[in-house]
Amino acid sequence: MKGNLKRPDFREWMNPLLRTTAGILFFSWFFYRSVFAVILFIFPGILYFRKCVRKQREKKRWELTVQFKECLLAVANSLRTGYAVENAFLESREDIRLLFGERSVMYGELELIRRGMIVNITLEELIGDLAERSGCEEIQQFSTILSVAKRGGGNVSQIIRNTAELISDKVETTQEMMTLLQGRRSADSGRYQSGAPFPADRWCVQWCRKCFELSADHCDAVFLPVAFRGQRLYGTCGVCDG
Repeated sequence: MKGNLKRPDFREWMNPLLRTTAGILFFSWFFYRSVFAVILFIFPGILYFRKCVRKQREKKRWELTVQFKECLLAVANSLRTGYAVENAFLESREDIRLLFGERSVMYGELELIRRGMIVNITLEELIGDLAERSGCEEIQQFSTILSVAKRGGGNVSQIIRNTAELISDKVETTQEMMTLLQGRRSADSGRYQSGAPFPADRWCVQWCRKCFELSADHCDAVFLPVAFRGQRLYGTCGVCDG
């Protein structure tokens, strides 16, 4: 089966790694005019890198959740027209391709499900494997309900349709709440506030060192916290936030 979706692969590490490295080099030269100052920024750089990777992983998981919601809606529509559950999932590939493209995560997972069915792996096992690898709560819930419905018998199609509608409503509600919260954060203003102090800080550091004979360490202790005030006030990070 495909790799664990809970952990980013090497390609997904590259973007945060390059940004973190560029940031460390920039601050080292911007405030100290020395590449040896890189040592001072290694620990903050590690924390920043981990934060970016965590945010990227959460973003990928949320994208998969949204795509899975659309997949369930397509499956529910197919079940209403008389398709079997397995065939409904196979038919949903075309909807996902049109909505998100063939390079989307959900389309790749549906392709894995199709290949698994060819070698006689049950749909419950395939969905269960996806739920375990993705770590998405909604997929785990659907996997549990699908397994119980298959073992217990009854109107499996109706159970799956009801479950798909409930999960879809839950995801849509979460989307609306996230949109409202992002609007209140004023992300663009936060990025401006966090980025604007750096040119001023550079001038202030040079002025303080010249007038008061302060070391760069003393100046940075004063001005670096100011430079990050935007992130503290608005909860944004202009580099790793989308």
